[in-house]
Amino acid sequence: MIKQLTIKNLAIIDDITIDFEDGFNVLTGETGAGKSIIIDALSLIFGARANNEIIAHGKDSAFISVCLYLNENLSKYIYDNYDIDVMDECIITRTLSNQGRSTCKINGIIVPLHVLQELSGLLIDISSQNESQYLLNHKNHLNLLDTYIESFAPDFKEKYINVYYAYKGLKKEYDELISKNLDQGQLEFLEYKYNELKDFNYSLEDIYNINVEYKELKSKSQNAAALEEIINIFDNDSNGVNSNLFMALKALGKLSSNEKLNEYYEKFNSLYLDLFDLTDEFKKEYGNDSIDLDRIDYLSNEITKINRFRRKYNVDDVLAYKNKLKEQIDEINNKEIVISRLEKQLNELKEKALVEAKKITEIRNKYALKLAKDVKNELNDLYLLDAEFVVNFVTVDLNKNGNDDVEFYMSANKGVPVRPLIKVASGGEVSRIMLGLKAVFSKLSMVDTIIFDEIDTGVSGKVASSMGKKMEKISKSAQVLAITHLPQVAALSDHHYYIYKVSDLEKTRTVVKPLNSLEKEKEVARLLSGDEISDSFILAAKELISSK
Repeated sequence: MIKQLTIKNLAIIDDITIDFEDGFNVLTGETGAGKSIIIDALSLIFGARANNEIIAHGKDSAFISVCLYLNENLSKYIYDNYDIDVMDECIITRTLSNQGRSTCKINGIIVPLHVLQELSGLLIDISSQNESQYLLNHKNHLNLLDTYIESFAPDFKEKYINVYYAYKGLKKEYDELISKNLDQGQLEFLEYKYNELKDFNYSLEDIYNINVEYKELKSKSQNAAALEEIINIFDNDSNGVNSNLFMALKALGKLSSNEKLNEYYEKFNSLYLDLFDLTDEFKKEYGNDSIDLDRIDYLSNEITKINRFRRKYNVDDVLAYKNKLKEQIDEINNKEIVISRLEKQLNELKEKALVEAKKITEIRNKYALKLAKDVKNELNDLYLLDAEFVVNFVTVDLNKNGNDDVEFYMSANKGVPVRPLIKVASGGEVSRIMLGLKAVFSKLSMVDTIIFDEIDTGVSGKVASSMGKKMEKISKSAQVLAITHLPQVAALSDHHYYIYKVSDLEKTRTVVKPLNSLEKEKEVARLLSGDEISDSFILAAKELISSK
């Protein structure tokens, strides 16, 4: 939902900040006071194209900022898709310059304009009489129907989707094979490369181990003289550490025995035995007899061969490359067999997909009747008592959604055949139809804020009251901002904002004032009467407000 909107230097708006609330927010004011500029500002912050002329006269730039509180699903979506943390709050800003430049930010991070455009459909829904709406666009009707169905049967497309994507993957493999047209020369070239590599069987792990072993053996070989000298120091029969220690032990053993000498003898003897074992172990590991020179030569040759193949074929995993060559050769030699096998599998998967698509169509038809009934009930509340709403189905080629295309049809008047929704009737009827549809679909949408920009223009009396009640009903599941001239709508608001202009000798600017309960009564009375507000109109305004 929108928590706060700030607008600076936009048309006749100098600098305003509006704190919106949850529920039903109504904005009223005289024509030309700046209500439409507020809607323009919201459109701009969510990606609408800007015109330099909207920047206030004499100013270099305009600035718009909106602070949003997002539900958990929206926060996660923005983080997952744009790597922007909006878990606590989301602040979107847009700066427009009179040179035609635009800077957009989300929580201080600069983003392209298209990101705001992509997010707009998830964050806000702006409706007006003159606007081509998401709900009226035929391309969105299948998704709207499926969203409605998913509120009752969340996984109704899951099995079909799995089968369809298996079919698409196999179809891609089949098409690629059909498109290949390798001649005999290309086959011979593949076979030449494969024959050169056919005895190569080293995996990447094998190659790693060969290099490790070679480095260890090479290191031993390079250090052989030094290692032999070290071994000689310890193990020389005449003058080695071990020999001298042994002679010292013999001399110590000849001394007259006492407890202290016996203790030292045991310690020196233990040291001698440990050193003897350690020297023997070191000799086995690093003595000349442990170095296999033939093995070093063999490993060196294998590493040279591996690196030569890697350079020649520009690959790291030579074994995988060899196996791929074999697959390509087999594919060419057995192309007809493989094509026949793939065709059979494709036909089987397509039949399976068609069966699952038929099940989806049956589910859609069932819930389309329920949707039509729900929409009809909403339209009845809006005094379109003779309206008919129908979901029209057309069979199309298999796609990720099945093989249905749907379009919403309706008739607003008795005796008039149903037609595509986009073509139906007068402005007042379109407004009510749109409002009825939003009452059904707003509960299913991720969108937290719905804006109605004077969609009640051209209606009055009980129809106006019914539209106000419908907007109030929608505000129970989403924040609603409504610009209206109708007292019947304004009276039902949870929060009322009055928009007016003030002028001085230099300029005219827009002011937005949140109204308290007494001020709201006077504004509703003004909407009822015009400029002259009598006690009777105040009383009528109170009655309207109390009917909420």
